Amino acid sequence: MLDFIIIKAINEFGRGTLIDSISKIISSNIFMTLLISLVVLIIIFKERKHTVKILSIIAIVIILHFFFTNFLIKGIIANQGFERIRPYISYPNEIVPIGNLSTDSSFPSGHVSIIAAVLFVPCYFYRKKFVWIFSGILIVLMALSRIHNGMHYPSDVLFGALFGLIYGFVVIKIAKYFRKKAAYY
Repeated sequence: MLDFIIIKAINEFGRGTLIDSISKIISSNIFMTLLISLVVLIIIFKERKHTVKILSIIAIVIILHFFFTNFLIKGIIANQGFERIRPYISYPNEIVPIGNLSTDSSFPSGHVSIIAAVLFVPCYFYRKKFVWIFSGILIVLMALSRIHNGMHYPSDVLFGALFGLIYGFVVIKIAKYFRKKAAYY
């Protein structure tokens, strides 16, 4: 019930204004692709010593995201009767959809998951305060736009962010393990 109250309030906030347009842009696949490409380009041009390592980790994080979030959770598990219907479909008279009308399971938010996963990598390697703040702002904006657009409940974006952070953390830990193992031999 709390999920519905929150999504209804966020969906109604700024309805019919510039907020709808901004939210639609932030949620678009083009925006996500540009954001990830920008992160990659910054790493390529800024990082001299560990470019390949960091970009490899980002690539593996993206693969892990697609395997677990899209294939396993939203594909196989959702098709076994555990699908969560998107808010705009569940409440067609109360939630106004904005942007691309996805119809797959709303749990978890794939948009938030992949952005959190990819942004976790530079946060880990560049532990400067502004990297964390910038990444946090982008993740929150993506989460709010997905809720505003009627595509996700707050718990969907919360778990999407959590899964993304786990993907990033796991891949970094595995990479560190193999790097230590290779140095041992």
